[in-house]
Amino acid sequence: MKFFTQRLTLREIEESDLAALAEIYQDRQARQYEQSQDAVYDEAAVRARIERSLADRSEDPRTRYHFAVTVPPADGLVGWVSLKYNDPDYRVWEIRWSL
Repeated sequence: MKFFTQRLTLREIEESDLAALAEIYQDRQARQYEQSQDAVYDEAAVRARIERSLADRSEDPRTRYHFAVTVPPADGLVGWVSLKYNDPDYRVWEIRWSL
């Protein structure tokens, strides 16, 4: 799944995003508004997040989406966006991002 705008592309997270995601997760300023601000994200933790993102694709119905933010023409990740379906009774989605 991909979304295109004039300046950005959102595409699903891929295994090849490991290094770029690790860099973002290790940047305290990029995570300053996260609840888990003090969490340590080593390569294994970031790899686990990517694996969970890949596994989420097979859910039916799908309740989580994880997108890489890229700036065309390059396809390298510069940030991420996630959508999570939190409350089916009220149809509430949570949106998170980091750039």
